[in-house]
Amino acid sequence: MESDGTTTDRDAAAADLAALRSDRAQLAERAMQCWWSDVALGLLVFGLVAQYSLDNDAISIIASFVFIAACLALAQAYRRITGFAVGGFRRGRTRGVLGISIALASRWWSRVYIAELREGL
Repeated sequence: MESDGTTTDRDAAAADLAALRSDRAQLAERAMQCWWSDVALGLLVFGLVAQYSLDNDAISIIASFVFIAACLALAQAYRRITGFAVGGFRRGRTRGVLGISIALASRWWSRVYIAELREGL
């Protein structure tokens, strides 16, 4: 039987696993975004939602473009700071979670809107 370069020594395998655990912990620390990223995203979402109260189509269009550009800038900053990025539109669980989240948020938003309409009657 040929060897594929892996070790069968128990101590060496334990050392390899410990090194992998250490690398995984370092990766997890590096992947966490900065606190200001959460604040910036919160302010962006607030601005996008708040501008609808102005009831001006031109401002809505401009705010949408500013929101998208700022979100892309945040993603670029995250990539630059951490050195990697996870795509949200890859196949599998990520795409499903995104779809379900959007559907649930849409349903909740609709219920809030209908409740407000009923209160006004």
